[in-house]
Amino acid sequence: MIEAIGRLQFRVPSSKGGEGYIVDFEENDGNGICHCWDFISRRQANYDEQKATVRYGTPKATQCKHI
Repeated sequence: MIEAIGRLQFRVPSSKGGEGYIVDFEENDGNGICHCWDFISRRQANYDEQKATVRYGTPKATQCKHI
């Protein structure tokens, strides 16, 4: 279950269990950030390069599946 924890911040469950991830839509001009490994290791770099929102599941995506 997705839980609102701030104005544009949400705790999103992990498909692997555990605490889940924090997604913050106030960051990256509304593209959002996530604290998962995929976002930190790949998606943020894609966003920094493109400065545009590219949906998850497409080449050079700037959003992870939690966003």
